[in-house]
Amino acid sequence: MRSVSRSLPAVGTFLLLFLPCQSVFAQQTSSKKSERLELLPGAGSLFHTEVRGEEVTWVIGNVHLRQGEGDFRADSARWHQKANRVVLVGKVKIRYPEYELRADSVRYDAKTKEGWAYGKIRYEDLKEKTVLLGERGRYEREKKYLLIDQKPEMQLLPSASDTAKPETTFIWAKKLEFFGDEERGVGTDSVRIRRGKVFAHSQKAIFLRKEEKLILTEKPRGGDDKSEVTGERLTLFFKESRVQRLLAEKKARAIYRDLADTARTDTTRSELAADSVIFHFADDAPNLIRALGQAYIYYNQADGKVRNHASGDSVHLHLKDRQVENVSINGGGQGTYYAFPEGKPGGDTVYYQAEEIEYQIPPNKIFLLSRAEARYQNLTLEADSMLYDGKAELLYASGFADSSRNRTKRVLKDGKDEVAYDRLAYDFSTKKGKMKSSRTQLTEGYYRGADVSRVSEEEVFIRNGWFTTCDAEHPHYYFSSAHMKLIHRNRMIAKPVVLRIVDVPLAAIPFYIFPLKPGRHSGILNLRIGNFGNQQRGIHNIGYYFALSDYYDLTTAVDVDETGGDLTLLFRSSVNYAWRYHFNGRLGGSYSRDRRIAFDSLGNFLNSSGSFIKSRADRWDFNFNHYQPLSPTATLSGSGNFVSDKNYYPQRSLDLSTRLNRVLNPQVNFSKNLGWGGLSIVAQKTFNLDTDERTSVFPSFSLTKPAKPFFPPGRGKSHAWYNSIYYSYSAGGSNYFNRVQKIVPIDSVTSDTLTEDRKRATLNHNFALSAPQKIFWLTLSPNFNYAENWFHINRTNGSEAAGVSSGTFRRGSGSVGVSSTTNLYGTFLFRLGSLTGLRHVLNPSVSYSWIPKSTRHQKEAAFVGVGVSTQTAQVLNFSLSQYFQAKFQSEKGEKKIDLFTATMAASYNAEANFRRWSELTTAVRTSAVPNFSFDFSARHDFYDTLGNGLDRPRLLNFSITSAYNFNRTFSFGPPLSPGEAASALAGSGGDDQLPFNFSISHTITQIKQPRPVVTTQQVNLNASLKLTKSWQVSYAQSYDLSSKASSFQEVVLTKDLHCWQGYFSWRPSGFRKGYYFILSVKALPELKISKEPVGLGTFLPGTFR
Repeated sequence: MRSVSRSLPAVGTFLLLFLPCQSVFAQQTSSKKSERLELLPGAGSLFHTEVRGEEVTWVIGNVHLRQGEGDFRADSARWHQKANRVVLVGKVKIRYPEYELRADSVRYDAKTKEGWAYGKIRYEDLKEKTVLLGERGRYEREKKYLLIDQKPEMQLLPSASDTAKPETTFIWAKKLEFFGDEERGVGTDSVRIRRGKVFAHSQKAIFLRKEEKLILTEKPRGGDDKSEVTGERLTLFFKESRVQRLLAEKKARAIYRDLADTARTDTTRSELAADSVIFHFADDAPNLIRALGQAYIYYNQADGKVRNHASGDSVHLHLKDRQVENVSINGGGQGTYYAFPEGKPGGDTVYYQAEEIEYQIPPNKIFLLSRAEARYQNLTLEADSMLYDGKAELLYASGFADSSRNRTKRVLKDGKDEVAYDRLAYDFSTKKGKMKSSRTQLTEGYYRGADVSRVSEEEVFIRNGWFTTCDAEHPHYYFSSAHMKLIHRNRMIAKPVVLRIVDVPLAAIPFYIFPLKPGRHSGILNLRIGNFGNQQRGIHNIGYYFALSDYYDLTTAVDVDETGGDLTLLFRSSVNYAWRYHFNGRLGGSYSRDRRIAFDSLGNFLNSSGSFIKSRADRWDFNFNHYQPLSPTATLSGSGNFVSDKNYYPQRSLDLSTRLNRVLNPQVNFSKNLGWGGLSIVAQKTFNLDTDERTSVFPSFSLTKPAKPFFPPGRGKSHAWYNSIYYSYSAGGSNYFNRVQKIVPIDSVTSDTLTEDRKRATLNHNFALSAPQKIFWLTLSPNFNYAENWFHINRTNGSEAAGVSSGTFRRGSGSVGVSSTTNLYGTFLFRLGSLTGLRHVLNPSVSYSWIPKSTRHQKEAAFVGVGVSTQTAQVLNFSLSQYFQAKFQSEKGEKKIDLFTATMAASYNAEANFRRWSELTTAVRTSAVPNFSFDFSARHDFYDTLGNGLDRPRLLNFSITSAYNFNRTFSFGPPLSPGEAASALAGSGGDDQLPFNFSISHTITQIKQPRPVVTTQQVNLNASLKLTKSWQVSYAQSYDLSSKASSFQEVVLTKDLHCWQGYFSWRPSGFRKGYYFILSVKALPELKISKEPVGLGTFLPGTFR
């Protein structure tokens, strides 16, 4: 037997399990000298007895028997000569040429050649140096079967030819079996193998001699001082007693340690995990380890300076002298490289991936081949091939050309910036690099240069480069420069700079600074130049945006307008501020200095010297808004605007909503959630620019407590009727001042202006009870309300004019009522095509309220505006809502459609002296027809035109609105799927798809009272068509059929010119009549050509401004 080297890893020693089987399997029946046992001379004494009719010979002392080549010795024996059986007791020794057996006792059947051994069993193979130990064993020589099932132990003794240090291999299990005919050995239950420091454990071991392999199953694992392997199945393949390879299958894991000195604890560790792991051996030592199928490797260097974790379809470890020399990864490889050089806290982390990865350990180099990518901090590098030298901290990247001379994309990304290159070298220690023939994509555009050198982490120098925002390979426009300096995420400085459009130089300047800050950054505002048809000219938005910090910014601009020789300047400024989770707001304003030709008291516009009489007016406005959460339950907010004069907005603002706003309302609000309710405090002023009326409320407050049950239901208890009794409370107060200008006629020709003031303070309390109850199919809701009003009237000319005395007053009022509502259903089932039935739902509602008469301080309450009616009221409110629905049956199941809804409402006051019935309101709506909607509303009066007596309901007014929407995509290619059609309508269709949107609505309104009858009709039309992927046209019009005139009409044409964008708008009539045209670079809107006859650009979406 050849010895196994002591340097063999644990898995290599598994093959030794087969060695005892070899001798067992090789035992053949010798030449048959005699099939019966023979007692040789020399025995101590013999006794003959009869046991159960069978003759038995007892041999005492020096027993010596023989059968063929077998020699049997013992202290005593019980020999059944006729049955050819014997029981040997005491120092039993059975010897054949191939083996020797010792035991305390043996029962042997010479006829069947089967036997049992008991006690201290020792079986020794005399040729293979194998020893089997146990306490019970069975042997069947004809079947070549051996079993040891009590404390079995196998010892593989070193042979004399073993030149290495002699080592005995021990094998333990709860049962060892050997099947000679099958040339198979089996160890079961707690199988353990050990040879020196080498070990292996499993629940079952099988040796197949013909296939020359050993299989360990049921939680197998093995190892030694350097390696460990596990898997659901371990298989050893061997040849001539030497391991050829080891296969670990299913969730295989292997650990290999490079450890020269076993006393050391800082080991270089390689850990593999894969579907299967294969160890390959040469001269009893592993030289290659392969991990196949979703393979992972974790490499940790002994000194802790390098860690490398990677994965791929397969991982190969190449070993030399028991040391890992090279690691290669194939198929979708990716990994993470951690380096911790001395003097560099935190270390470096590099993420990488490629189709093929090779890691050379002694030189500390990583090769990435085919579709390589590496990420370091915010840098991402893509290349054809890549080399990273971990020791020198250098990175090289380059490309290769295929047979068609094509190159794959090579890009360096720095955040959102991209650089395309041919060759690259980068030093991680100095943060410097150099690229050849590079093209870079920044957040705001692209630059390219013949040579690009990175001299620091933030600065890059470019020679013979250009800059553009066009992403085409050959840009439609660019700025070229011989010398460029890029400051990362800040700016690019170039000199000189030449603007080229389609390679044609159009303009040149000595130098220019391109802002490159991502997101919000300072810069020049976009100019708007106007040349108006009514002798108006102007330049708007001359200014700058200052991004002062992360918390606030500043925008300043000036508009210059000239009309018929009058020059007007408008200075605008605004500040936005925000501190997240603390507050945000805006301050803004404008200042205008108007210069106009004036007239003197005699109507002359020239002075004595013949010059124009000029006037100057300083005008301004200021606006603000602020929001600040004071706590999770309290907020403070405010907003407002102020102007110098009432005509400032109509004359200076181009925004329609601002021009029409004639009320200024500055205010400050405080709100607080109290848990059980809410508190709100407001201070506000109101200015009416048309009437000069001013109102001040400082302060006003409201306190509310939402409805709560008087008797909340207990947890787990059923709901009783009294649990539905609810109460609520609210209070409010204000300190109010009002000043209004009234025109008082003096005579038929002249009049005077009188200022009238009103000042008061109020405090109101409101308490309410309600108890909604469900009674069968009816919901009944009784209610009670009480209001207490306290108010103080200050003495002013307004109170004196109204004949109201000053002082403090109190007034109380209340009401009692009940309401009821229910739902009634009517279903009509039938079959008409896919229609399966109709349903009619009625929702009637009736309510009654009684309001007692309240005469206390009627005149004062009317002056202040508090309290209720001064006479008793009993009011019945009626309403009826109807819903008409249809059900259809389709392949997808039942579908319900709302056909139309109709509502009617009116009321009746039994205590009113006249006109006890209110007006009847009616509304009908339907959208059952796809893409079509119809709305109708009307008001009827139950009395005649004089309001004296009841009459049939008389129509007062009505309104009908009908609308139709149409969306369709016209395609010149194959039919579109529903998803493709939706994409086309959203504007993402191809050139063969033309999405079309159309909508039209008609509204007619007629007012019959008071006469004359007034009828208005309005038609609104909107249509858009995307002619191609880059062309789109839209049209909108509002037409008044009554006056037969168009109130609004606009045609818009847009064109996407890749990096440019064209926009044309024409309004032939209506507000802001005129046209507007702009052609601008998308990313640089300040670079544009525009024409604006009437300043229409002010109303454009922000995208085009």
